[in-house]
Amino acid sequence: MSRPFLLTATVYLALLGCTKPNASVVVYTALDQEFSEPLFAPFQKATGIRVRPNFDTESTKTVGLANRIMVEAQGGRTRCDLFWNNEILHTLRLKERGLLRPIHPPNAES
Repeated sequence: MSRPFLLTATVYLALLGCTKPNASVVVYTALDQEFSEPLFAPFQKATGIRVRPNFDTESTKTVGLANRIMVEAQGGRTRCDLFWNNEILHTLRLKERGLLRPIHPPNAES
């Protein structure tokens, strides 16, 4: 099985675990837009779930998204459904603050 397929399948399952039918999902992604965006359209077409991506900027990269999650959490309203990150330190920082939770999509169990 190819790595691109596994990555695509993993992202799809994670997105499915975040949503209800006819819903939308907010994705904060640190992966470059040119690589992450092509996965969203097929997911939307297959599921009917609208993906609302928030991409990092080249100047802030992952730290900007992690900080955004922390600021939103302080205000009591985190908008991010899925944090797709490619850097471990800020992910661990969010975990230590209790701002991450695992996703267990029911269709991924078998």
